[in-house]
Amino acid sequence: VFGKNRGEYFQRLNNEYPDLSRQDRRILAYMRMQLSSKEIAQLVGINYESVNTSRYRIRKKLNLPKSVELDSFVASL
Repeated sequence: VFGKNRGEYFQRLNNEYPDLSRQDRRILAYMRMQLSSKEIAQLVGINYESVNTSRYRIRKKLNLPKSVELDSFVASL
């Protein structure tokens, strides 16, 4: 999914969305890999509900309108 552009992806996130925490960027990376919230929770070491809360907060930090799906947006980054 990232190929050799992984560093560029994280650099772009840092530049365009400086309010994202390290955890936010990590969750976004897993989302870009098309992992489910349940899979992300296991990898990050948090519960499923916390992943959903993180997704909500990430949407707010990215200023995404409700008409834009977070997963689609992440795939386009």
